[in-house]
Formats: sequence, structure tokens, C-alpha cells
Amino acid sequence: MEEQILKMILEYEMIRPGDRVVVGVSGGADSVCLLRVLLALRERLSLATDDLQVVHVNHGLREHTADRDEAFVRKLCEDLQVPLTVERPDVSGYAKSEGLSVEEAARILRYRALRETLAKLGGGKIAVAHNAGDQAETVLFHLARGSGIAGMAGIRPVHKDVIRPLLRTPRSEIEAYLAKLGQDFCEDETNQDLTYSRNRIRHHVLPELTLVNRGTSEHINSFAEEAAEIEAYFKETTRGLFESVVADEEDDWICLSVAELMKQTPYMRRRLLYTALERICGGRKDITRVHVSSLMELLGGETGRSIHLPYDVRARRSYDTLWIEKERPVDEESEEPETYLHMFAPGETVSVPGGRITSALKKRSEITEIPKNIYTKVFDYAKIKDGLCVRTPRESDAVDIDTTGKTKSLSRIMIDAKVDRTLRGTWPIIADATSVLWVIGLRYNESFRLDASTEDVLYLEYRPEGEDDGREDQRAD
Repeated sequence: MEEQILKMILEYEMIRPGDRVVVGVSGGADSVCLLRVLLALRERLSLATDDLQVVHVNHGLREHTADRDEAFVRKLCEDLQVPLTVERPDVSGYAKSEGLSVEEAARILRYRALRETLAKLGGGKIAVAHNAGDQAETVLFHLARGSGIAGMAGIRPVHKDVIRPLLRTPRSEIEAYLAKLGQDFCEDETNQDLTYSRNRIRHHVLPELTLVNRGTSEHINSFAEEAAEIEAYFKETTRGLFESVVADEEDDWICLSVAELMKQTPYMRRRLLYTALERICGGRKDITRVHVSSLMELLGGETGRSIHLPYDVRARRSYDTLWIEKERPVDEESEEPETYLHMFAPGETVSVPGGRITSALKKRSEITEIPKNIYTKVFDYAKIKDGLCVRTPRESDAVDIDTTGKTKSLSRIMIDAKVDRTLRGTWPIIADATSVLWVIGLRYNESFRLDASTEDVLYLEYRPEGEDDGREDQRAD
């Protein structure tokens, strides 16, 4: 068994020459076995005497046996001449203050104690004693909860600074190894408590599956390793595709291209949506397949629909984009969009959200060709009444869409152009005292078109932030 464990350590490069290793030892068979195996392999792993240390965390949750286990580990380390650190954190108090279950609080504090000891040593690896049975239980537990490929990968042999050398070793071999050494260990009575889902799987589900095939645990472990490889491949593929589906993003929102998402297979589409949701939520805890399925339905639904998700996140479909964003407080939702009004004269440059507008007054003879660039327009200056301004839209705004006087409301123009509703209230408008001249980038007012009587021409150009020239290739349809 030592040779099998050494093979796994070398395969995953768990311990390298010069590493220091902190071993978590509870006193149970698995952790005692891990310590004894690492001591037996110390020379072959090039571990110096002081490079291997033990941490025991007394959670104080088992009234009669917690202190017994601590005393056992103290005696074990004394006999084996291994340095020991014992921690006694307030698990119940921490769970209450952080709103966690006792089990989750105990796990966090246990790894905190291990890492603090490792830091004092100058860094290295944390060895914990999950075995093949733990892996099989984890995969079945995740399967029952509806996990995807990542969940089917189960427990990783190596995760950052944590290593699990016993992950391929069955509990029966562990106990046989300890019996051969004449090494005793402690039994945790909570392992028999069937109120824990893992214990039900351990004592009822796995034994039944083993009757179907006695290699069940081994096969589940092989499947988990293959699932981990598949997950690593798709994770890298998702990372490469993600930027292609992102239309825009800020810290508290992300906008995805529906067209780009629909180019992907359904599975990859779900992964990309999960990645976007994880990025806005700031983590993956509490994000489930149900939430991703809801996003998939929203993706194929009508514009204007929205759903609420964990971490106060909302997703909404808007024409050809899917928005995932942190929800604003109610008082912010009720605020009117920011408005602006800037008067300007020909020859001036004025800033607007997302860019700036330059203006010039030219003679008709200077205009040899009417610009077709959507960000450059010319107007008959004599038709402009009482000055120029750039402002936000108003409910009554409309423009003439032909020379007969037919008009279209600004709200309909934006809807037809599929402008997201969150952007409509601050869209820059060029206007005079009575009329809209230009809905920048969307619609020109035909009543200001140059004609045979035009003498002076107002020349306007919009330049987005970060751009100075080169709009010639962006022409109107």
C-alpha cells in the first residue's frame, strides 16, 4: 500500500524535494494511516525531520470523546517524535456569528488552523486523509443533488496547497495496514449517525451498489478522475470562448450577445451562462443548475422579461443582449434618469455620455458630398431656431422621417433600433428650441436636410470615447 500511495504522490507531484508538509490528524484511522505512511516514505520523499508536522483541531463538539481524541493524538505524536500543534477554536460561536452550519464552520476553522501552522513553517503542503470511500460518497452525494461534470469530479487529489495521498486507497486497506503495524486509532461515533446524508450513503447506498459489483468504489473513483479531466478541458474551452460572447461589462453587470451565445452547443451555452453568473455573483456557492436553466429559458424568451437570482442579481433579456446585473436598491430604482442640457454654438466641442460632439459652420460650396457616416451629419443652418443644444430625450420628442412631414416618436425609434431601455433615458439628442435635429447614431430629422436654398451648413460629428478619427467605414444601412 505504501508503494501505491507513493505512486500517486509522484503522479500528481504532491510533494517535491524541499516541501514542508502539515498533516491534519483527527485520531481516526484515515488520518493516522496518512501520518504513518508519510513517515515511512519520508526519506524517499526527501522530507527532513522538521519538514513534517501534525495539526490536531479539537472542535469541542463531542462532549466525551473530543478530549479523548486530542489525548490520543498527543500520545501518538510523542511516540513517533513528530511536532504537534493543537487548536481549540470556538466552532459554535463562529458558526453563529457568520451564519454558517456547525459542520461548515468546523471545516473552515480546521483549514485555517492548518494554513496558519504551514505559514509559520514558511509554506508548503497540507496533507488530509480523504480516502477512496470518501470520494465515492462525494460523487454519489453530488449526483443526488444534481451536480454537473464539475461535481462528478468529486474531491481533487491536489487543490492549491491541499494534497490527498489516500484518495485511491479503500478504507479496508487502510485498516488492514494499521492492523499490520499494530497501530490503534479512535472511532468517531458521529460516523454512525444516519441523520447525516453522507452516512446514509456510506452505510446503505454504497453497500447495496457493492452487491451489484464489488468494484463499485473503484469504478466511481475512476469515473471521478475522468470527469476531472473532462472538466479541465471544458473549463479551458469556456475561458477561451467567454470573451467572444461578452458585449460589455462593468463590476456590477455584464451584457452578453444573444447571437454569439446561440452559436454554441446547449452544453457550452450553459457553461458560459454559469461563468457570467459566477462573475457577477462573486462566487459559485448557491448557484445551481436550476438558475442556469432559468437563464437558458430567458435567453430564448421575449425581450423585456427578467428573473431574480441569488446574491441579489437580476437577469433580463433586451433585444439581442442578455443582461446579468446586481439589483439596485428600491430607492435607486425610483430615481429619474440623469438629465443634461448643454447649449453650444458652431465651432465648439461638447461632451456627452460616451463621447463628444464636434461642430463647425461651413458654406454649402464646401460640402461636395453628403456624409453617409452614421456619426456625421449636415444640417441647413437657416432652419435651426433659437440656438443649439445637446440634451437627454423628452417624452414628446419626435422627428420627421420623410419630406412629407410624416413623423415618428423618439421612443418608437429607440424600440425599433433595439436600444436597451436602461440607455434610452440618457441617449444624446441634438435639438434646437422646438425640434430634434438628430438622434445620434439612430435617426436624422429630414426637415433639416440641405436643399437648393441652403447657404450655410451646420456640420456635426460624434466621436466615441477613445476614438479620434476613422468613422468612414461605419455607414448607414
